Amino acid sequence: IPCVAPTVNFTHDATFTSGDTPNYSVIYNGKDITESGKSTSAPYYYKIWYMPTFISDPNAKTTSVPTVSGYYEVTVEVFGNGVETARATDISYVDVLKKVGTGNVTVADVVYGEKITPVADSETNGILDVYYRYKRSEDTTYSDYYEAYDPLTWLPGTYDFQAIFPETEESEEAVANTTFKVLSKEGD
Repeated sequence: IPCVAPTVNFTHDATFTSGDTPNYSVIYNGKDITESGKSTSAPYYYKIWYMPTFISDPNAKTTSVPTVSGYYEVTVEVFGNGVETARATDISYVDVLKKVGTGNVTVADVVYGEKITPVADSETNGILDVYYRYKRSEDTTYSDYYEAYDPLTWLPGTYDFQAIFPETEESEEAVANTTFKVLSKEGD
């Protein structure tokens, strides 16, 4: 009786968003084991490995989904009874799209002469290198904001305020907007 080598066919999304799980399929000996093979208790299960082609270290191979675009050797290994039975490898460009950056900024209303204190946060981009811009609500052009501004430069009125969170390796730039008021001193 001739021995037939097991076969595995493997397809994998070439584009997905950072933090998402890419779509893929694993066909082993003509049977789709994409869902059942996720469990190591299945008769045939698999592991997917990613190896960046720009790194020559064989220890850089990982089962973690890439978070940065680049060329990767994507390998699926199929196991039966704990022993590898088949392997399929493809080198392709994996385009990892940046997720949408999000952020928040608040500025409390102040009385003329008080210092404003912006509070910014971003789960996707962090607050490192965040910068701010402002304008009076009736103006059309924003100016850069510096914390060293003298509180007396803030004339009474309503201001639009922005926090700009620079893009990161995984997230796009985020812009958060708020408004605040500089109130006149009582008796003015």
